[in-house]
Formats: sequence, structure tokens, C-alpha cells
Amino acid sequence: MGDETNDSRAIRSIRSIRDFVNCPGREWPTLVETVAYRWETSSSAIEADTPNPEVEVVDRNCYSLARVRECMADELSLDGRTLVGVANDDAGEVSAETTFQFEQEGKRVYAAYSGGDIVDGHLVGTFDGTQWDVRYVQLNEDGETATGHSVGTVERLGDGRLRVEDEWEWESKPGTGESVLEEVDR
Repeated sequence: MGDETNDSRAIRSIRSIRDFVNCPGREWPTLVETVAYRWETSSSAIEADTPNPEVEVVDRNCYSLARVRECMADELSLDGRTLVGVANDDAGEVSAETTFQFEQEGKRVYAAYSGGDIVDGHLVGTFDGTQWDVRYVQLNEDGETATGHSVGTVERLGDGRLRVEDEWEWESKPGTGESVLEEVDR
């Protein structure tokens, strides 16, 4: 197989994409496997080392194994991630001891959180891959419930972890502020 190109090796490898890519809550693996299969079945595309026109279904730059990994890495998902508070204004109750466990299904995002002054908290909302819009309800150590609304920007840090810069407002009591959450290693 000395004449085999990197792209044709990648196509053979993409069959087992689920072995190296963990994309919970996303449709990418199925889509990429489908595109890879379509490309593989077009022997002229592999022999000519040119992309099959059907590859445009994903992205003309996402046809090699390395490019698939790179393009998929650009897609942000909160699913299965654990974040903690790293900064918050005085009116907020989230602290460095507050841990958020996220789930994401499509654009819907959910989290259960607790720690510090918060005994039990839940948030639910939407996440478009860059920004979230969530509502939350929580119970603190004093037995008080509180509800609020938050809009935040999610970004990938240089080390691959996610960071959320968030503007929030209480809906059940006075107070607004800004907070920052960062992913922790599992």
C-alpha cells in the first residue's frame, strides 16, 4: 500500500470513526460515516485523489481523517462536561465550590449543580454552539429558593477545556451580575 494517499487511508479509517471520536448528542459521526462511505464507493475519487462531489454535504475541507477531527473539534458541546465557578459578582451564590454536570441534546442544554452555598440547582435552556440562554432554579443552605436567567458565551480555551462568560439576573429577588465557569478535568 505504498502508493496509498493519506486521504485514502483516512477514508478506510473513517469506517471506525466511533472508535476515535466521542461526540455525544451530535449527529456528526453518522453524517461523516455516510459521506465517507459515499466517497469510498466512488473508486474514481480515491484513485484520482480528488474529493467526491458528495463530500460537500459536510464541508469540502473535512474529507481527510485529520480534517474530520479538526472540524469536529471546532464544534462545541457541553454534553458530559463538568464546569466549576471561577468568578462571580457578590450578588451571586455560585462559587469555586459549585460544580455543574452538563447534558446536551441537540441545542437543548441541562445541568445539575451544587456546592458552596448551593444545596441543589438545575438549569435548562438552549445552546447554539457559541452562546447559551438558560433559566435556573436553586436551593441554598439557608433553605431559600431562587430563580434567574442567564446569557453566556462559551469558548474553547487553549488547553481544550470550555469556558463560559455569563451575564445573569435573579428573577425571584433583586440582583444581577457576571460570572465565569470553566471546565475541570474529569
